[in-house]
Amino acid sequence: MDAPPAGRGVRAVGFLAVAVGIAALHPDLHKIGTGTAPMLVGAILSAYGARYDRRFTTWVWALGVGLGAVLVLTDLITGGATLGIALIIAGVVLIAAGRALARALDEPDDIVATTPGSTVATGTRFGQ
Repeated sequence: MDAPPAGRGVRAVGFLAVAVGIAALHPDLHKIGTGTAPMLVGAILSAYGARYDRRFTTWVWALGVGLGAVLVLTDLITGGATLGIALIIAGVVLIAAGRALARALDEPDDIVATTPGSTVATGTRFGQ
């Protein structure tokens, strides 16, 4: 079941609080630390969102992981083709990590064909 409206509001404020908190740490953490923080927080919260079917939470914090990876790599590599290749490799690694996390959490495939006459896709949590 979806959370009551008050619960959704509290979660929305939580997103903002975490994002502003990470941004506020920038002077002390510098660019590499500011990139590492959303990667760590994003990995934890996107796994939580995936585990409990919170799609928005999963997508937003997975985006935070990607943004953090970009910040870290742009701090370590000055630019040019090397940066481009590093970002491509980081993208492939993040895709593989996401797939591994989905398997570890036993997530159902979102794209499963329905059987003829069925209104619920087979293989989903609700159609098993």
